[in-house]
Amino acid sequence: MRRFSTVELLIALALLFFLFPFVEEVKGGELIVSILFSLVLFAAILAVADRKRVLLIALVLAVPAVGGRWINHVRPDLVPPAVFLVGGLVLIIFVVAHLLRFVLRAPSVTTEVLCASISAYLMLGLMWTMAGLGGDDGAALCSGPDRALGRPLFQPEI
Repeated sequence: MRRFSTVELLIALALLFFLFPFVEEVKGGELIVSILFSLVLFAAILAVADRKRVLLIALVLAVPAVGGRWINHVRPDLVPPAVFLVGGLVLIIFVVAHLLRFVLRAPSVTTEVLCASISAYLMLGLMWTMAGLGGDDGAALCSGPDRALGRPLFQPEI
């Protein structure tokens, strides 16, 4: 099975981190963020899927994360945010572990290895944000424009 390039994953992550501050306050911005977040998760799945077994596990982990997010977007009363937040965290942990395994086992440093390591680092930041360790803003990425602390999502708490 052809390994999806970690360059594409890095591009998807860069799009999410770059566009989020611009679209979060726009009408329909939540939909754009949901699309970008889904793109990042699918790019991450394809980047680590070097074997069919890994692809299957990643897809099973993606169902509650992506499916729950979109169901919550359409009908918020059906799926609580905790379902897709926890699902997303588990999927990101799985992806980061596989990216780090790829980086540490690489015989030489190539563009793929560099992009995998940068992607793992950015996904750790995304995981930190989703876990809400900086405040209640972790849920904002996945559950809408609720800004309990009145500051942007990626701004650290001081």
